[in-house]
Amino acid sequence: MKINSNRFGGSLPPVPDNTQSVKGFSKPSRPDAATGPQAGDALKAIAADFQKADLQDPAKVDQMLSRCSGELVQGALRRVDGKISPADTANLTQYFQNDPVVRGKLLNYLERHLK
Repeated sequence: MKINSNRFGGSLPPVPDNTQSVKGFSKPSRPDAATGPQAGDALKAIAADFQKADLQDPAKVDQMLSRCSGELVQGALRRVDGKISPADTANLTQYFQNDPVVRGKLLNYLERHLK
């Protein structure tokens, strides 16, 4: 196919040989290693306070989910140096505790880590 170079913009620039280096895509940065284990350690400490049989008791399940959700909220606030009121913290904790996706993930975590 012939490209008509007398149209808008004039002629095309010359194309050099294929020896030019091509930059690769940048890789997404990984989370800071110092902040990752802290949340895991806190959830492990919560899991250490309960037994696998406690998953059969709805009151204890709500207590576990409340503590885990609260720890996730507090951990996120610590990482960003966030400050919110205690009422807002309680609302966020309750929201995450009742959110079906977060609730399912936390229950899955507790089922795997409780003894």
